[in-house]
Amino acid sequence: MRSPDEIAARPAGAPTFNDLLPFRREVKAENGEIVMAFGPQQATSVEAFAAAERLCCPDLDWIVETSDLIRLRIRGTGAQVALLAQVWRDA
Repeated sequence: MRSPDEIAARPAGAPTFNDLLPFRREVKAENGEIVMAFGPQQATSVEAFAAAERLCCPDLDWIVETSDLIRLRIRGTGAQVALLAQVWRDA
């Protein structure tokens, strides 16, 4: 569970899960991480989302990779990855 200080560390106005959700192209959970792909037009939003999440969820690794698609890799414990994968797939 997140402390109020961790939650408050997330910048107001930063993109949220709900902002990115309509643009996800794929979601895979593998090798202790979840990988989500987005189109290149979402690069700025994905970068801003990851930066905000690094502040409020520092126990996870938030990695953005750019190429033909924008990939957001989130690394954590097996339970964290399973939960995130379920949320991103089922939403």
